[in-house]
Amino acid sequence: GRVTNGLAGSFVYRGPGTSSNGSFDPRIAGPGTHTIWYEYTTNGGCTDSISQTLQINANPVAAFTIPAPGCLPANGRVNFTNTTLVADNQALTYAWNFGDASATPGNPNTSTLKDPSHDYAEGTFNIKLTATGISGCADDTIVVAKFALRPVLQASTLSELCESTAPVSAAFASVTNGVAGNGNYKGPGMVSGFFDPKGAGFGNHTIWYLFTTAGGCTDSISQTIRVNASPKAVFTIPGGACLEPNGRVNFSNLSQAPDGLALTWLWNFGDANATPGNPNTSTSKDPSHDFREGAYAVKLTATSAKGCAKDTTVNYTFGLKPVLTFGSLTPVCEGTPSATIARGQVTNGVNGTGIYKGPGTNAAGMFDPTVAGSGTHTIWFVFTSAGGCTDSIAQTVEVYPRPVSSFSVTAGICAGKQVTITNSATIPSGAIASWQWDLADGNTPSSSNGNAFNHVYAAAGTYKITLVTKSLLGCVSLPAEQTVLVSPTPKVAFTLPTSVCFPGNPAVFTNTSTVGDNSGLSHVWDFGDGSPTSTTVNGSRIYSTIGTYSVKLTATSGKGCVDSARQSFGAFFGKPVAALSVDARNICQGVDTRFSDRSTDAGSTITGWAWTFGDGTVSTSRNPVKRYSLPGTYVVSLAATNAGGCVSDPVRDTVRVFLQPVVDAGPSFVVQQGTRVTFQPKVNDTTLRFTWSPAPDLSPASLLRASVTANQDQIYRLTAIGQNNCTASDTLTVRILKPVKVPNAFSPNGDGVHDTWNIEHISDYPGSSLQVFNRYGQLVYSIKGYSTPWDGRANGKDLPVGVYYYIIELRNGFSPLNGSITIIR
Repeated sequence: GRVTNGLAGSFVYRGPGTSSNGSFDPRIAGPGTHTIWYEYTTNGGCTDSISQTLQINANPVAAFTIPAPGCLPANGRVNFTNTTLVADNQALTYAWNFGDASATPGNPNTSTLKDPSHDYAEGTFNIKLTATGISGCADDTIVVAKFALRPVLQASTLSELCESTAPVSAAFASVTNGVAGNGNYKGPGMVSGFFDPKGAGFGNHTIWYLFTTAGGCTDSISQTIRVNASPKAVFTIPGGACLEPNGRVNFSNLSQAPDGLALTWLWNFGDANATPGNPNTSTSKDPSHDFREGAYAVKLTATSAKGCAKDTTVNYTFGLKPVLTFGSLTPVCEGTPSATIARGQVTNGVNGTGIYKGPGTNAAGMFDPTVAGSGTHTIWFVFTSAGGCTDSIAQTVEVYPRPVSSFSVTAGICAGKQVTITNSATIPSGAIASWQWDLADGNTPSSSNGNAFNHVYAAAGTYKITLVTKSLLGCVSLPAEQTVLVSPTPKVAFTLPTSVCFPGNPAVFTNTSTVGDNSGLSHVWDFGDGSPTSTTVNGSRIYSTIGTYSVKLTATSGKGCVDSARQSFGAFFGKPVAALSVDARNICQGVDTRFSDRSTDAGSTITGWAWTFGDGTVSTSRNPVKRYSLPGTYVVSLAATNAGGCVSDPVRDTVRVFLQPVVDAGPSFVVQQGTRVTFQPKVNDTTLRFTWSPAPDLSPASLLRASVTANQDQIYRLTAIGQNNCTASDTLTVRILKPVKVPNAFSPNGDGVHDTWNIEHISDYPGSSLQVFNRYGQLVYSIKGYSTPWDGRANGKDLPVGVYYYIIELRNGFSPLNGSITIIR
């Protein structure tokens, strides 16, 4: 806009998308027809305006879709759907670029169709669509798409195989549309692309080929392969490998075809010595062949109607049965040395190894009569040929029995005592002719009757007795041995008591018996007064009358050996009579009390005292002094002992101990004059009687926690009185502090009147302090204790006349004092 009449002024633009200076933004205004105003105002304030219209065409929004991602058909055909929009619905033209560097004239890379199609190979492509309106307004969009093609597969036919065939390649499939990728085979017997008939087994099997393209598209194809079964070649030889003399072997063919097909046979007997009349091969199902002794590898091959074959080879060792003889054997005595009985022979000339078996016989034919034992025994000669064939023949041998020596010895053998030795030797058959003894102490008796006999061992110890017997046929027994223990006889002894208190006290006899082998002893005491015997280790007897008694101790060892000893005893003493006295039976706790012995003894001297005071303490003094630490009633007892060791019956008396008061009058007080004070004493019993003194100051004086008004310094005593008049006391001090009197003015002018600031009673408050400040709050004077009154000077100079302010700290729990002081001159 512009002004055509030359008037000065200012302007502004208005309208959609238009700034005041006339800048127009189509994006803000949007598509459509818009009115724009130019408004002008002169410097004189006159305004006018003019408008103009502006047409804005819409920009298209380019967009398209591709069918859902996946695998394309074999030709790679992609059909595009154009979804471009334009706000004002104007007509549009399109330009496509399929991003296909491999495009051909028949499949061009560009198109102007709205919804075109294009054939792609596998890969990633940048597809661009540009949309243009009739006004020339345009927009484009690019979509990155990844395409993959589905493979096309074909398969060739697989040939039949025998189950025993080695693995073969199964590559029967191929890709016909040239798509790159990877394929693999799956199915029974498939390993890394090779088919193993044995792993799959006989029958029809489906093999699959699965192919995946580089773009991830997959397809598969299958083929059937036939596996024909391998026969199972099996045969046996009835009757084992030991042949009759002609060596005839009859084979039993157990072969079969798992798929039921007919079989043919081929035998190879492995016989290098075969003859035309006894050939090495056969096609019969169950043939026969004559073998010599030796090792042979017999092979059978079975072939099915499909030509599938299977063979088996069995290694056999054939031998001939031996013919044996065994000569007669001479009788021997049990216990004689080993001797050979190797009299077996092979009469038909078969080579091999023979061994002997039977009681007491080793493989080489050595016969031990002792191991075999008495009786008639069967011995076998067993022969095994080189071909493994075994036969045996038996012969008998008689072993005469030898005696079995045995004997018994009476138990509990003691040195110097007779022992009876009894023969108990036996023989299974026949009779014993002699007995030979060794008694291990130098005696070696012999006899021909085996009767029991007695023997005495002079010394204790261990002896090994041996017996050897011989039969009428001269067979000697093994030695019979028995170790016997000859025990020592106890040495009995005991000691008598030095004295016995009569009556009622036991006479104790101390056993000192010993036995050489330290075995346990049992005892029997006879106290000589007709009383029952005792079996205790140490004897103890309370005699009813004084006299002399013959005491006997009998000791028996654990082995039954006995000894005894006898002594006379008659040392009896009478008992003293205990008596006591006590200075006072009612006493206070903690007070010393003397106890006195009054015991007597008519026939001896008293030498010992045993006091018990009823509180767990004891004394052996004759006249002890005792102090009880706790109140209570105590039973005191005394037992006296005389020179013969006799102890009296205890005598008893009772002592009553009363509580001893314990008094703490409590803390002392320092208080201001006129303060009411209540005492805080501590006592061990609040039921005691209490008295405070001096009594006139207190109300009441008999109260434990008495009170007083402190008007003077005073010492107070608390007395506590319990039962039995047991008394204790303690004191406390009450000290008063008079009120501090602070003058409010003084005149330090040297006239001798009020020249210093005298504060009454401040000296009674130890640790007090004083500070003086001028009217500006400045500290001009301070002191602790106030031992010298202030003279109105600061730093050696007189302070000016005027009003000053003080603070007095009395401490010790008293509130501070403050106020003003005036200096006058």
